[in-house]
Amino acid sequence: MNTIWNRLKNVWLLFWENDEYDVSKKHLSKADKRSIWYGIFIITALTIAASALVLNLTYAKAAKENAEDVEAFEKMIAAYIASATEDEYEEVARTLRRDLVFGDFSKNKKEYIQYIPNTADPCRLYLNTFPSQVYLLCNNTGMLYSLDIFEDGNRQDSNENRGTSVNFGYDEVSESSLIITKSFADKSGEARLERKRGIISIQRMKGLFCNDCIESILDVVDYGLMPEFVIMDGKNKTFYPIEEGTLQIGDYSLEIHYKNDEYHIFVNYVEE
Repeated sequence: MNTIWNRLKNVWLLFWENDEYDVSKKHLSKADKRSIWYGIFIITALTIAASALVLNLTYAKAAKENAEDVEAFEKMIAAYIASATEDEYEEVARTLRRDLVFGDFSKNKKEYIQYIPNTADPCRLYLNTFPSQVYLLCNNTGMLYSLDIFEDGNRQDSNENRGTSVNFGYDEVSESSLIITKSFADKSGEARLERKRGIISIQRMKGLFCNDCIESILDVVDYGLMPEFVIMDGKNKTFYPIEEGTLQIGDYSLEIHYKNDEYHIFVNYVEE
């Protein structure tokens, strides 16, 4: 170890040997090498400093321009609202409302959702489990529509109830309508969803559901063609998109078909 240390010490001292005026040197002297390295260091430091200064000036200019654009946009909105008549104000409000309602959810748009404050207290889906096994959930209203043929998952004697029940639902945001019919004797039912605008309002959802539920719902509607409704498993509180195919949830088998802007969900009670 001492040998290695002595060698390093000798190399260091030899590097700083004063040979600036040694005319016997046939190559660059150590003094020349030190001058070259010093020059490289100074040039590198000046380059880094100049680059940092240019970048800071560029960012400062861009930030100033963005602030001016935002201020101009805010003043333009304020001018429109302040000078608008009652009819014109309603038109501006409708335009803003349309712009704030998302119809096509991409990953970039989802990133902006976190900036909308959540006012749901409590969340409409705060329960861990629900009485029915299968629901249709309207994302714009928070309404749950049970698709179970028998209440509480218990099959009733068909001789006691051979009637038919009909339930209705409507979403004023997407203008979609829902009709649910159930035949107890046949142990089957059908939900008919008439699709209109195909949009959901994030602002409404922020007032109905917690952020975790909203994230779970949005992960599902990315794959469906009817984002205003999702299918919910009441026992596990999991969501499924409205799309063609078959689905088994608890004691019920669901067959989903699409035709002429309408989804038909055929529900059948499965005997165990």
